[in-house]
Amino acid sequence: MPVFLHRLLSAGAGTAGAENPADECGKQRNRPLEGTGDYFLESGKYFRALQEYEPLMKQLTGAKPEIVGSVYHNAGCAYAGLFLFDRAASAYEKAWKLLRDKRSAVGFLTAKRLGLSEQEYVDFLAKNPELYQISLLVEEQLKDCRQKWQGTPGQAFCASMEETLQNGSRDICKKQLADKIKELEKEYREVVS
Repeated sequence: MPVFLHRLLSAGAGTAGAENPADECGKQRNRPLEGTGDYFLESGKYFRALQEYEPLMKQLTGAKPEIVGSVYHNAGCAYAGLFLFDRAASAYEKAWKLLRDKRSAVGFLTAKRLGLSEQEYVDFLAKNPELYQISLLVEEQLKDCRQKWQGTPGQAFCASMEETLQNGSRDICKKQLADKIKELEKEYREVVS
């Protein structure tokens, strides 16, 4: 899971500084039925994790809420790791309703925040005032992530691209962007395989 996403999703879990970005999501485990999915989740193999969690989510109707909630929470982590924020929000919301824990609420709002436009998110919060305090935590973590983004290779690349575009060098920008996309596609394929 990308580090910025991990930091946002780990609010209130006591692992915001964890070395392994999947640590936060792996904390919702130790359930026998989740073992394989958890292994894939912790290894950053989000698609494979979902291949384990999705059937479990269908099979666990009637099981203890903490078990079902844990599976939904971890599925939310896997969806978020794949940038499927609408699905992540749905899974986190189900986990939150079952577990009523801060981690799942933060995951839910973070996925909403990343998946909606600014206005849609504000409208959503206006309709859900019970989430206001959690939204403050999400915004604080988002601010923290923006600060940590400064000075990173990704931020430097984006700044370089912006400068290149402002100088009117669209062809150079297209080439650099195409090269970066190839690099990221290769990295992504390694992560999801």
